[in-house]
Amino acid sequence: MTDKGSRIVTGGGWRAARQAVTLHFRHFATALLLLLGVASASAQSPPLLLGVHPYLDHNEIRDRFSPLADYLSRRLHRSVRVTVGQSYSEHSK
Repeated sequence: MTDKGSRIVTGGGWRAARQAVTLHFRHFATALLLLLGVASASAQSPPLLLGVHPYLDHNEIRDRFSPLADYLSRRLHRSVRVTVGQSYSEHSK
């Protein structure tokens, strides 16, 4: 049922092309949903606390551990905050 001018595709070419496009679209859609989920989860999650024992002055500890907190925030896609306890017993609670 083809016209003389129409092209016949053999070997399931159109079907294979359509399946490939559908598969790529599904991968793209899945990746997009995952990214949106991570973004919304990180926006709604409370910050993680990086607790450090007060072995130095509080400002010195914050200065030393802030780069680690920044790195963790970037890698985890979630806010990380440095907290310094008033005493060792405060961290054991």
